[in-house]
Amino acid sequence: MKRKKWFPDYPTGVWYLAGVNFLTRFITFLMLPLSIIYLGKIGFEETEVGWLLGIGWILGAFGGPMVGYLVDKLGAKKVYAVILILWSLSFFGYGLTQSFWILMGLSLVNGFCRSTVEVVILSRMFASVSKEKQSKINGFQYIILNWGAIIGTAVGAYTGVYVTQDWFTYIGFVFLVLLIIDRFVPLAKLEKEKQRIQENEEKPSIKEVIQIISKDRVLLLFLFSGICYMTGYIQLDATIPIALNDQNQMHTYAFLNLENSILVVLLAVPIMNLVSKWRPFTVVFTMCLFLSLSLICFVFHSTPLYYVAILFYTIGEIAFVPLWRQKIADLGGPLQSTYLGLTNISYLGFFFGNFLGGMFFEKGGSLLAFSIIAIMVQFTFVFYIFATQTQNKSVKEMVPK
Repeated sequence: MKRKKWFPDYPTGVWYLAGVNFLTRFITFLMLPLSIIYLGKIGFEETEVGWLLGIGWILGAFGGPMVGYLVDKLGAKKVYAVILILWSLSFFGYGLTQSFWILMGLSLVNGFCRSTVEVVILSRMFASVSKEKQSKINGFQYIILNWGAIIGTAVGAYTGVYVTQDWFTYIGFVFLVLLIIDRFVPLAKLEKEKQRIQENEEKPSIKEVIQIISKDRVLLLFLFSGICYMTGYIQLDATIPIALNDQNQMHTYAFLNLENSILVVLLAVPIMNLVSKWRPFTVVFTMCLFLSLSLICFVFHSTPLYYVAILFYTIGEIAFVPLWRQKIADLGGPLQSTYLGLTNISYLGFFFGNFLGGMFFEKGGSLLAFSIIAIMVQFTFVFYIFATQTQNKSVKEMVPK
């Protein structure tokens, strides 16, 4: 009775995948700062380090849809195994070479795996539970990912001085161990049934899938919504450090990140429980409003206001992504994993956020940069409303009079 009260009643496989989710996000955010330190130690310039760490995210943005398609075509468990093998090999490669161009290739593979593994894991989680529980799974996964990122970043910051090339080899072995463990994790009854149906039904070709996606205006509007949101969301790691450095306040940045980490841990569950009772468009509007307000706070050169901004930022980040991702997943129907993979397109917002934030800051400082980005965030809600209206109109047209 107590277990059901304190913990969701999910199948064993879901708890295993939640643990993998935590571990993969922990490793990602552990190794990012360690990689920066290690690559600097072996003589790479800042620009080269930036290329090595950033290029994988670009491939992940466009690789997500392909991975989602392969999950629908071949099954999530097979694709999951391939990703773990490739990820492991990329870390082994890091442990064996110091050649820039070989590391560039390994970084592409590594970034592709870390950007797409969440799509595969979430697809497997969805397959293990009923449709009614999928939205809760989505929120549950998002909380797990945040905790992994926070702890990984903290551990990476304090262990960076000890990093050596052998660390990458050890991480490679971790993924091989996860692959072995996965062989012994039992499939949920619902997952077995879905797998049997998937094996017997005819799969659409990639050409047919592309045709379906290209004609889905609702999906396109939801993707624009996600890109606008991510353009604002990335500012904490993009333009805000530039602004603080310009004000000789860079020492404040570490405390702001710490505040964000603590608030995510403290507020994630209460906020998720609260907004689960709200209408979806109310959730989206509220999250966008708080994110925009947090950016506006950085227009004013006031250190106390910066800490208020991070409170707003944390509230604004917690509930949007799970809801938005669930909306897109529900659109997919039998192509659910493909549509989940398409959510990786939102990573383009990280590029636009870095590029536009830096450009606007150079032209007009904090006032211009954060004001324009705050307005762009509000287009998240605009595109979301257009998407839901288009979806509702399509449903009405399908209902016979």
